[in-house]
Amino acid sequence: MKWRDRIGEEKMKALVAETIRTAFENQFVSSKELSKIVGDTTVQEKNITHPTDAKLLSRAIIQLAKHVNNTTLAE
Repeated sequence: MKWRDRIGEEKMKALVAETIRTAFENQFVSSKELSKIVGDTTVQEKNITHPTDAKLLSRAIIQLAKHVNNTTLAE
């Protein structure tokens, strides 16, 4: 995303067009295969976080505290 923002929309379109043209000229793809193009979004940034030791420890402490509170209230 940051890279695409840096080069701009017009240069990105030109890059995609040149990639398709080169692939077609070198017979890596046929005109039939180019009738429908699907964009792969798996490389786009996602709104996820990766577990870290500190985050996992914090989550465990919170869950243990909830368990202790529930156990104490039940008695």
